[in-house]
Amino acid sequence: MSRRRAQPLVAASRPGVDPRVLRLFYSQRDLQFALSAFDFLSELDAESRYSKIELRRFRCYLDAGVIAYGRPFTATVGVPTLSLKQNGVKPTPAEQQLHNDLMAYRHKVVAHSDVERMRIAVTSFQPFEDHQVRMPVMTIDEGLPFLDDRWDVILWLRRLMHALGSKTFEIAQQGLEPFTTDPMADPNTGALVRTAGAKSP
Repeated sequence: MSRRRAQPLVAASRPGVDPRVLRLFYSQRDLQFALSAFDFLSELDAESRYSKIELRRFRCYLDAGVIAYGRPFTATVGVPTLSLKQNGVKPTPAEQQLHNDLMAYRHKVVAHSDVERMRIAVTSFQPFEDHQVRMPVMTIDEGLPFLDDRWDVILWLRRLMHALGSKTFEIAQQGLEPFTTDPMADPNTGALVRTAGAKSP
């Protein structure tokens, strides 16, 4: 079976590229990152004991996943926020609450340091009896929010990705003009210039 040559790409900044379409594709990328992060988080065994360093690794997965999840729903220059209604998604009350909780965690803990949500304890001690010097000690919250809800988050992310995938498929059938948001991409093949880092297969 012969393969059709891809159409030349146009820059996304060129007039005619709908910002809502950009948001759809950006959101698919962001939600895939979020899903991967929560998949990594699900490797944690709630019945096992972990060191603080190991717990922080899982906390990194959680925070990265929440940041990625929040991008489609956070205002940015050039593209609108993602509309669930316009993409055929009507959250259940439980899903809506989960979304609200994720966004609140994003706004108050991960992206910003809200005093109401920053859980630390600070004290000091005198290590030497013959010196008055005191050493500060800070204890931070090593907990993992959303650990009990991680499977619900994963299901919700998969539902969103299915809806966005269906929407972009529908747009493609209507004659989507290929485009790129990378000014250094090959205009004929769409090949992107890799950023520094590990190579994928």
